[in-house]
Amino acid sequence: MRFREPLLLPALFVALGVAAGRTSHCYGPPVASAVCALCLLALVAFALHSPRATYASICAALFGAGILLAGWKQITAPPTLSVPDNTPVIFEGCVVDPALTGPDREKFILELAPGARLQVTLYSKGAAVFPDVSYGSYVEFTGKARTTHNYDDPGAFDAVHYLARQQIYWTASGDAATLRTKPGHCGNPAARVIFAVRTAALRRLDDLYRNDPSTDGMMQGLLIGATARLERIWTEDYRSTGTFHALVISGGHVAVLAAVLLFILRLVGAPPALATFLTGGMAWLYAGVAGWQAPVLRSAAGMTVFALGRIFYRKARLLNVLAIVALAFIVIDPEQLFDASFQLSFGAVALIGAFVIPVLDHTSGPLSSGVSRLEDQRSDIRLAPRAAQFRIELRLLIRTLELLRIPPRIAAWLVTGIARIVLFVWEMVVASFFIQLGLTLPMVFYFHRLSLSGLSANVLVVPILSVAVPLGFTAILTNSHLLAVACAWLLSLSKWAVGIHARWEPDWRIPGPPFWLAVVFSAALVWAAWRLVRTPWRFTAWAAVSAALLAIAIHPFHPRIPAGQL
Repeated sequence: MRFREPLLLPALFVALGVAAGRTSHCYGPPVASAVCALCLLALVAFALHSPRATYASICAALFGAGILLAGWKQITAPPTLSVPDNTPVIFEGCVVDPALTGPDREKFILELAPGARLQVTLYSKGAAVFPDVSYGSYVEFTGKARTTHNYDDPGAFDAVHYLARQQIYWTASGDAATLRTKPGHCGNPAARVIFAVRTAALRRLDDLYRNDPSTDGMMQGLLIGATARLERIWTEDYRSTGTFHALVISGGHVAVLAAVLLFILRLVGAPPALATFLTGGMAWLYAGVAGWQAPVLRSAAGMTVFALGRIFYRKARLLNVLAIVALAFIVIDPEQLFDASFQLSFGAVALIGAFVIPVLDHTSGPLSSGVSRLEDQRSDIRLAPRAAQFRIELRLLIRTLELLRIPPRIAAWLVTGIARIVLFVWEMVVASFFIQLGLTLPMVFYFHRLSLSGLSANVLVVPILSVAVPLGFTAILTNSHLLAVACAWLLSLSKWAVGIHARWEPDWRIPGPPFWLAVVFSAALVWAAWRLVRTPWRFTAWAAVSAALLAIAIHPFHPRIPAGQL
């Protein structure tokens, strides 16, 4: 018995076990005994040469292991301060996340004691200059702290739990003038170097966009993940059109930078193993420069798994890589499974592997392989019939342009260039369609939004900002004002694109879906992905669209209430 993605089901059963354990709180010895019994059953089935029974027993054992994991990795009771909330007091500790400076405030994370951290916001009075707060420095300041809290609105974000997973239990505010740096250093030396690179990059952006605070703030968010200067009014159109993911730091940035680096290393003739190793190292360096944000960490881990497969001459299957990375992160921190970021990141990659790649293999995949080296007619016999026919039609178009007295080289360049652009746009449309469709449920559940213009908006915005990412880092490295201007122009182009789409977007607030509807929608997507292996892609697309339209049709929309009428 062979599976195309043998690691997908084990990772899924571990995730289901963690969810079941968190819901039922059954972590006792009976579960551990059941896991041991299932492991013995798997060994017996393996000895009896029963692959199906072996695989089923392993998946069941992993489900039980997920339940135990949910009980083992629980957040302990939070620490307490010796003073009441909102009491002026002098705080002293180690800076574990360096300061990000906004127009009127400075934010950083202060570790008061091991496992007890404080989120600090300091404000300036007048034209005061914020002090330099770097990683690993001892500081003290006078301020008021309060225990983290949640809003009591139904479905509101659980900020207390989210911050507690980062060992942050209080928020504090104070006057920047009271901050004092004390002698000595703390923290990790390697992290100190990485954060120094991060600080230098932010300062270079400040210098390049000295007279353009809007572009400066948005480029800092796009390239480094620093959102202290990112005003919400600048990003509202990106949020409403479903393109905000392209503006903030994400795993896609790692993929873009990795592709550019691999291309450069191939041009200079670097050995494939060395190029793969350097690309993996770049991914982890970028994760550190971006502040160890979870989406970049997950992408760097996936890049490492891919690199290891390439070194050992193994072709990586996307869903297998997804399963390995997801399993590793769930084992390290099971609570990530319930994060919107985790679900959206892995959901998007799963949709690419389950829908986008198979659909492209049925449509534009064979055609893309036939665009290059059109002059080599002997290679047609080694291609699929559709690709060979496509090459013949392109040659006929080139010949037609030559008859119109267009030089052969220019005619070939025009035909192949237009063909590549059309195929690229088609691939972007397919990817945007399935990702927007598949992530409908979490977008409605977490953000109460459903972008109707996201399909065309993403087709325009994602390529534009993907070009801006490597250009922006090149501008930082070379201190090139010309490249900085080019990045500012690309950013303005993306603003123009989302601005047009935002005019079409209705201002709706969608309530959370009922449980049965979420189950039906999820089951329809899983069923469509499974049927894709057996039936043409058109049937799958029809099933997915039908499920989405059913969910939208039977679920009511509610208009957003303007802020002034609350």
